[in-house]
Amino acid sequence: LFVTWKSAWRETIAHMLEDGFRNEFGQAAPAEGVGESLTEASDRAVEVLARQGLARSLWSEMKENMARARGSDRGFCLLANRIKELAAMADGKLEVHLLGHSAGAYVLGRLLGELGTDAVVKAASCTLYAPACDLEFALRYFKPAVECEQLAARAFRVHVLSDALERADSIGPYRKSLLYLVSRALERWHKTPLLGLASAWDPQLATTQHWHAGTLGEVQEWQGFAWPGGGK
Repeated sequence: LFVTWKSAWRETIAHMLEDGFRNEFGQAAPAEGVGESLTEASDRAVEVLARQGLARSLWSEMKENMARARGSDRGFCLLANRIKELAAMADGKLEVHLLGHSAGAYVLGRLLGELGTDAVVKAASCTLYAPACDLEFALRYFKPAVECEQLAARAFRVHVLSDALERADSIGPYRKSLLYLVSRALERWHKTPLLGLASAWDPQLATTQHWHAGTLGEVQEWQGFAWPGGGK
């Protein structure tokens, strides 16, 4: 079963940023080969543009639509009910494997929440690639699923890029990855920790230099859950 977006939101955001950057600075993107300090300044300008413009509204609307889909007659509930029906028909032999990329983490987290309301269906595995959800969401949905054994800890896998690779990526005029843009411009705070950013898993980076002060509790709680022995 595939849950997909109606629009290519990465490309849509890239076009928005290019138009906004061109209107502000007369070009679609910073010149190639500029120094690191100029790139940082340019990226900060793009983040401000994105936070004030339609890109953030698009991201917020996507998250709101996913939240609304939890209604009793809507997507997540209907899908969860059908899976529960299949599980009952299969007499315990149904395996449910969840696989998601980027914002798909919001879909799978809420689906886990629906499936776990009466403990009928357990997830055999849940694998996330570069998840774009923030740690607040991860703590609300993925952490409880593991703690109540709806999902075995060993079967919960999160694949992320190194911070160097995130910084080597780009989206439109922005010289960092999409996850960096979400963290620094589209979420509720500048430097919101995301599950898909490797730095959010690093105890040495749980500081206000890397994350908004209002999120440090979430960072520390997630790292305590992820590394119960204090290691990495």
